Amino acid sequence: MKNCLGLATCFYPDSSPERWETAAKAGFTDAEIDTNNRLPAEEICRDSEKIFADLKAGGLTPASFHLPFGTAWDISAADAGVR
Repeated sequence: MKNCLGLATCFYPDSSPERWETAAKAGFTDAEIDTNNRLPAEEICRDSEKIFADLKAGGLTPASFHLPFGTAWDISAADAGVR
């Protein structure tokens, strides 16, 4: 099992390959894509795709996706229609 250091993209709102290259040089290997749950779904998808590409170009592995939680994104809702 390899040791890895991961980070969450929510702490770095301005995604760019150069930003992630700096993190990779500091020893980070993986990242969790985190988005703003207040954005419309189309923007969340577009932003996530950009962050994914920026992470890969910067030398990091996009290892997980933090689902946006909130009124429009409640995967824990008992009602299947909401979930």
